[in-house]
Amino acid sequence: MATAANTLTAGSAAERILVSARHEIEKRGILGLRIIDVARGADASLSLIYKYFNSRDGLLARVLGDMYEEILRQSYDAFMDKVDSRTSLTVRDIAEFLPQINDATYRKNQYMRLNILAASLNNEPLRIRLENLTKKQHAMFDEGVSVIRRHMSDGSDLDSRFFHIVLATQTMYYRELMGDTGFSREEYVDYVTKMLTCDGA
Repeated sequence: MATAANTLTAGSAAERILVSARHEIEKRGILGLRIIDVARGADASLSLIYKYFNSRDGLLARVLGDMYEEILRQSYDAFMDKVDSRTSLTVRDIAEFLPQINDATYRKNQYMRLNILAASLNNEPLRIRLENLTKKQHAMFDEGVSVIRRHMSDGSDLDSRFFHIVLATQTMYYRELMGDTGFSREEYVDYVTKMLTCDGA
């Protein structure tokens, strides 16, 4: 194992630790993460990990926070790419562009988000990071709604409360648990279309 006195720069050693920790989380899950395995995978000493991240919780706060931020950004970017692909939009288009339960990538990310949220219950640095990311997501939604409004073709407007009150708090996981007793994709799109219109406000 390498020590803090090796020839690697602090940045490269810390980066290797983060990569190793992420690999261990993807392989064994959050609960299965062991610092000794992270150290081995990063070719780093345990003391070096604690030097950079203070504790297992500190390491998890950094890695899981990064993963959570990536998931938020990827989801937002995928949605906005669809918005930008059209020169004009209807409210129905917006409802269609939202992630659906049959999207395997979205489902995988949703499970990871739930795991990260659960881990934050006993990890204050992670909880604080997620609070900051949630505020950032709120600002991203505001930015996205502004872009959408500029693309609206039929003169209709959006009720932006949907993005902040419904979309920000819904979870595909619960929809999936409902199985066949749940609602269909078409029912979801119809409901969202109605919720997004300002007419009923």
